[in-house]
Amino acid sequence: MFVQGLIPFFLIAHINLEHGPKLKNANKYIFTVNMNIMWTRESINPFGFRVLSQLHCIPKRNHSEAESNILSCSLKHNESINYGKNELDDNLINWRKDVTNEPIELVFKQEEGIEKMIVRQQIKTYDLNVLRLIAEQLHTGNDFSDVGNGTFEDVARSIIGKCRVVFKITRRPENTKRNRRNFNLYLLPPSLNLKDNETIVIDKTTDLNHCTCYAEKYYCKYGNTVVCENQQADLESMTSRMEISKTSFVSSTTRKGTIKQNSQTYNVVETITLTLEDVQIATNDPPAIVNPGKTKILANYDVKNILIDDEQL
Repeated sequence: MFVQGLIPFFLIAHINLEHGPKLKNANKYIFTVNMNIMWTRESINPFGFRVLSQLHCIPKRNHSEAESNILSCSLKHNESINYGKNELDDNLINWRKDVTNEPIELVFKQEEGIEKMIVRQQIKTYDLNVLRLIAEQLHTGNDFSDVGNGTFEDVARSIIGKCRVVFKITRRPENTKRNRRNFNLYLLPPSLNLKDNETIVIDKTTDLNHCTCYAEKYYCKYGNTVVCENQQADLESMTSRMEISKTSFVSSTTRKGTIKQNSQTYNVVETITLTLEDVQIATNDPPAIVNPGKTKILANYDVKNILIDDEQL
């Protein structure tokens, strides 16, 4: 038999169960997380670190909604790997190496992707920013109701702000060498029309010079726009890609920029990749968040009281 679950407003997963038990629980989506940040400059070897983890997500149903629009997620099996000789002050990079296992809830809105995040009110800012980096890979930024000829522009939110984004949709034959999966994925937007034996690729290029808001105290400069004078890092480009077939989902974001320290300028490349590895039947309910608050996917944004109206968020 097949059991249907949901990555809100984007992917439906059907699980193939050999024995077909009667089940009441939702699906659990298991992703691998690969975060890599690398610094380089002339005449030295690259250095940086890599974080490997798993993200476990379970759809959480709203009593007032026919379908779930909340994804409860937490990180498991975290591992950090350093490479090369670090030339930077530890306080510039260590916050990205620490990965929390605190649960979060991602609340989706069809037109925008992730509308807000539910987290513990006392969560540390650097922990929350790392979770935002990962959650961003599940953020579509568009409902794809009108894709035109496959390339279009729209305004989308991300961890760096609300900016103009160029979307490009292409199709290619699916990689038949992938292992057989116990699930099949179906895209919800009919306009994307995911077919058998093909992969849909959604590329997103952010125009850093056309944003209505920027994350504060995150980068000094976004493209040509100076936002915060006392930050040491400048962001020069941001691109994202989602690759989806009936048996695979991979989402990644790459940010490139520079950082200055001790009269030296380093090139920085930050890449986060989220890969769907398995869909299982959840054996436990989603974890409860103690003293919950709500916030945006925007970096360094405050956590507000859960009772505050969403329009004031």
